[in-house]
Amino acid sequence: MPKETLGSSSELNGVVRMRDTVFFEGPEARQRIGRFWILLTLASVIATAGVVADSTATVIGAMIVAPMMLPIQGSMLAVVLGDRKNLIRRFGFMVAGARSWARRSSGTSTASVPSSWWG
Repeated sequence: MPKETLGSSSELNGVVRMRDTVFFEGPEARQRIGRFWILLTLASVIATAGVVADSTATVIGAMIVAPMMLPIQGSMLAVVLGDRKNLIRRFGFMVAGARSWARRSSGTSTASVPSSWWG
């Protein structure tokens, strides 16, 4: 098997593939951003239900559903490529996702707990 040299077309194709995977760009950006927020909402509801039900397995399941790894991977790639614009965008997704998760979880948990539990 011949070794590929640095800068070969397959290596550059790998970078393009990685960018397409972790950055929300191009014609499918709107769809991918929508999917991110839907999965994040679903994961926060699952995690809240797991906390309310005292179910560790359900909370772990919510972590599997949560799409937060994608912005983290995107920020890593942006650092490696020196892409400041995408680094700021990925960091924004991480912060907005975490804030959204906290807001949804706190609102869902107070709504799902019977009032008799509050004393």
